[in-house]
Amino acid sequence: MLHRRELCVTPLGAEIDLSNARNVHEARLIHVQGCGALTERSYELPEDRDSLGDILSILTLNETPLLQMELPCCPTCAGLIAAGRGIENVNCAELEAISERINAPFESLEQSIRDLEPLLTLLKTGLYVIADAVCVPTDGDGSFFWAVQNEPTRHPATGMAVDMASDDYDYYDGQPLYLYPSQSAARFDAARVDYYKPRIMQPDAPRAVAYTVTDSLNLLLDGHHKAAAAAALHRPVPCLLILPMSGIEYSGKFGLTGKPKALWFHSVQARADGLPNKMVKKLIADRKVDFILSRQRIAPGKLVGRDWEDRFLRAGGHYPAMRELAQMLSTGCSFTEPVPEEWLRRHLAQPEREEAQRAIAGVIPIMELQADERLRAIALQVAREFPPCRAQFFAYRALSRLKGDAEIEQLFVDYLVEHDDKHDLMREIVDGYWDEE
Repeated sequence: MLHRRELCVTPLGAEIDLSNARNVHEARLIHVQGCGALTERSYELPEDRDSLGDILSILTLNETPLLQMELPCCPTCAGLIAAGRGIENVNCAELEAISERINAPFESLEQSIRDLEPLLTLLKTGLYVIADAVCVPTDGDGSFFWAVQNEPTRHPATGMAVDMASDDYDYYDGQPLYLYPSQSAARFDAARVDYYKPRIMQPDAPRAVAYTVTDSLNLLLDGHHKAAAAAALHRPVPCLLILPMSGIEYSGKFGLTGKPKALWFHSVQARADGLPNKMVKKLIADRKVDFILSRQRIAPGKLVGRDWEDRFLRAGGHYPAMRELAQMLSTGCSFTEPVPEEWLRRHLAQPEREEAQRAIAGVIPIMELQADERLRAIALQVAREFPPCRAQFFAYRALSRLKGDAEIEQLFVDYLVEHDDKHDLMREIVDGYWDEE
């Protein structure tokens, strides 16, 4: 192990491309000289009937599992996840050292990297991206992020995002959007949630800290009560993400040979030119390490510790699911910046066109995520002017979440009068408008 005086974090000036990272505000490339106490180990599983996939991945801190995943070789298929042993059971002075700083109001990404240095030096030596992003406190399938199972469970955010509405079932690489806990639910403190509720709404809200484990899923290392406060308010969670390197793009034919052109950190890309040749060569060498063959399987975790209240269990349904993510990505719109007015006008003016219907269906969940003030008016327009389609479905769903609105209530009453098919999905949304939250 390295001596403490040798551990350090060095920001690098590489150009960062966020065009594929829709939920990221900004990001920086860093080099970590670390001790490897926080590390992800991957094992190749033998092929047999009982194996869902061929890779077992375990993220550990001081040898204690925080997350266990069994991932299939098929990138479009979801894998299994089992909870870890609970980060509160790990003796980690570095987490305690950063607690006060990361619970303070956010100043800048550069300052946050300095504040996180004790935690970052627990990583194994290498390149990482630190990103300021918005995440959602759900599993990507309508469940509250902290309501997990100890037993291995199929998790949608371990696979790719597929656009079920497209003729070709278009697949997209995911976004580091969803959260998974590392802390036992028995540690939940309602007073702590109430403390963060007003703070999580501010532009300088204190950030949660998470480590990205798949293209779409992040493991929370700190900030479970911040995420629970966001869930109670149906708002996104401001997060600092630690993204490990996931791939290298080369300059040769088909990007498979030649000099490294770009480094991928899941959805974030960093240019490789300008980095020291010695550093890049070591990165390439490190990625050629063979997996160890293992016959172990993921073991049950220990995070289940309470029965969650309905207000938390229902909160997961207020966020985009993985089945919606691909359509959101197909719009080309950022999840962190307002949707351009011209873009909205162009598509809203063509309600009969399938292209416009698909675009509006994808952008409504984005506007919900942003709590965009224009959403109510746009959803009403879509509900009234668009034919039955996914865009209209998402518009009615968005309106159903705006309680106590006389105009929306009248729209829904009219719908019930005009549509008597009890199997109509829209009617199901409308019927639920008067249910108590």
